Amino acid sequence: MLCSAPKPDYVNQFWTMVFAEAVDTIVMFAGSKTPKKELRYWPIIFNEPKNYRHVDVEVTYLSTHAVYTHMKMSISNMRTARNINHFQCAPVSTFSSDGFVDLVKSVRANVKAGRILIHSSEGLGSAVPFVVLDMCLQQLTNGSLTQKVDVYEMLVNIVKTRKDLLPSQELFILTHDSVRHLGSCNYEPLQSSEEIESVYQTLQVND
Repeated sequence: MLCSAPKPDYVNQFWTMVFAEAVDTIVMFAGSKTPKKELRYWPIIFNEPKNYRHVDVEVTYLSTHAVYTHMKMSISNMRTARNINHFQCAPVSTFSSDGFVDLVKSVRANVKAGRILIHSSEGLGSAVPFVVLDMCLQQLTNGSLTQKVDVYEMLVNIVKTRKDLLPSQELFILTHDSVRHLGSCNYEPLQSSEEIESVYQTLQVND
């Protein structure tokens, strides 16, 4: 699932959606220019529940790494309680391709199944590289990746659903290079910056 970063006035609605849609993991890419008070939509105090109208949220675990913070949260309403993972990550644009691969692998090491909600304060398109790379990793894990990976085809299928999911050309290159860094998949990379730009321009036309 992809959504826009929750604005301060819509935090209650955000948590209601997370609960109603049975989200198990939230991956957040925080824009470097976004004020911290607009980024934080979870309780400040550790191990103390906070009410967000229909949902209570409690941070029960926190582990800080170089480019992300992993939290575990308990979310509940009057009838049901469950646990979710939350990853607060650096902006996608700040990652190298091998660093981005490491991030997605780290998330998947902690999340074996369930629904993932991804959002970014830099727009929906900036979250798409995570989606593409995660799809490739999952296919590699279950052994279904038997044909060449086509990053272009993946992005075309994503953009067909919503035009605002088209990532920037820089993030298209990051996606392309990240898939290449997976190493173990059958992937035929683009050979030059001119070829990459040409493919991206075609993607814009076909969105």
